[in-house]
Amino acid sequence: MEAQIIQLKTSVSKGGELSVIDEEQIPFQVKRSYWIYNLKEEAKRGGHAHINSDRVLVCLQGEAEIVLTNKDNKKARFILNNPGEALYFPCQHWIDMTCKQGSILMALTSCAFKDDLLETDLDNFLAS
Repeated sequence: MEAQIIQLKTSVSKGGELSVIDEEQIPFQVKRSYWIYNLKEEAKRGGHAHINSDRVLVCLQGEAEIVLTNKDNKKARFILNNPGEALYFPCQHWIDMTCKQGSILMALTSCAFKDDLLETDLDNFLAS
């Protein structure tokens, strides 16, 4: 499965919206979740590849630009600014992110932190 935007199940009621991620919407069992928040200024994040862990990202507030690079050095750009959408991408993708000030970005992963293998050198990632 390639990197793609997933439209989340969203309902409008009681003056607000509720979005849900069900297990059939993503192709892995969630082993860890974390979120990035309290950004005081535009922040550059990422600069690495997850070798053995798939990801789903949801921008709960604000906006994040995500640039993914695969092993063939093909790039895909995504803008996350709607909490009713999620970005799925499989392992073996280099990620660069720019998060706007005040953004909140949540990540769901297929791998526990202790088992998550990272590559932090883009040249090594592309050559391997």
